[in-house]
Amino acid sequence: VSAETMTVPAPKRRVIEHEIARVVEADVSIRYTLTGGGNRVVVTAPVDLSQLSAPIDVATLRWDPPEFLPSAVKHGSRAAWEVAARARGVEQVILVSSEGHILESSRASVFAVVSGVLYTPPLDGRQLAGITRGALFEAAQQCGLPIEERPLLVGEVFDELYLTSTVREIAPVVRWDDKLAPGAGPVGDRLRLAFRELVAHETGRSVRTQ
Repeated sequence: VSAETMTVPAPKRRVIEHEIARVVEADVSIRYTLTGGGNRVVVTAPVDLSQLSAPIDVATLRWDPPEFLPSAVKHGSRAAWEVAARARGVEQVILVSSEGHILESSRASVFAVVSGVLYTPPLDGRQLAGITRGALFEAAQQCGLPIEERPLLVGEVFDELYLTSTVREIAPVVRWDDKLAPGAGPVGDRLRLAFRELVAHETGRSVRTQ
C-alpha cells in the first residue's frame, strides 16, 4: 500500500517472499526497502530477545499528520520522530494530536487497560494497521479478554499501558515525559501469554525471550 501510494514500482508478493527467504535466518528482523528507481534492498539484523516486553520510557510529541501523507506512508515522518526521541533521551515518542488524541508511537501501536478492558485507538487514517496490533486482537479474543477500539486521550487515567510491535512484543510503558506511567499488570500478562501461544500455533515455534 505504501509503495502504491508513493507510486514506487513494487514486485509481486512471491518475488518479495523469495528474496527475503534467500537471506533470512532465525531470530532476525527484516527491512525490505523499495527505492524510487525500482531497486530493492533487504537488510537483516539480529533480534535482541532481551527487549521483548521489556519496560520502556517514552515522551510526548505533538503530531498532526499532513493531509497529503496517508497513514500507510511513514518513512519520511520517522526521521523527525527519531530525532525527537533522541533529544528527549527516550527510545520512542508517543504521537499526540492537537486535540489530545493518542495516535501511536514512533515504532509501535498503543494499548491501554481501563477496568479490565483493553483499548487501542481506532484506525482513522492517522495510524498504521500494524501486524502485531491485529494479532493482539485475535489473541485477546481467543483468551476471552475484552478488547475495543476507542479514542485514548492524554491525561486519561489508565490501569496499564503498553506499546506493541513485532520487535518489542508487549512492552509496558513505565515512564512518560519523566513521570511514572502505569506500566504492566494482569491484563497485559494474560494478553502476552495468549499472543505467544498464537505465535507458536501459527509458526510452530515458541517465542524465546533470551
